[in-house]
Amino acid sequence: MRGGCINGEPEFNDMVCSACFMELAEAKGLATKFRVTAEEINTPLQMTTPSGRVWDDKKWLWVEDCADD
Repeated sequence: MRGGCINGEPEFNDMVCSACFMELAEAKGLATKFRVTAEEINTPLQMTTPSGRVWDDKKWLWVEDCADD
C-alpha cells in the first residue's frame, strides 16, 4: 500500500477494504490465492449448491459431489 516501502507515500490514505487489498496485491503481482476464513461459525451453513456441488475443506473449492460413486 506504500509502493513496496514501509516509508513510502501512502496510497488510498492507507485504508482499503480486504477485498480491494487482495485485488490490488494480485494486480501488482505481490501475492495470489488469498484466503479469508472465520475461526468460529455460529450458524449452520448450507454446504451444497443448487447445482449439487459441495464444499471441499481440503481443496478450499466447490467440487462435484462424488458421494454416489
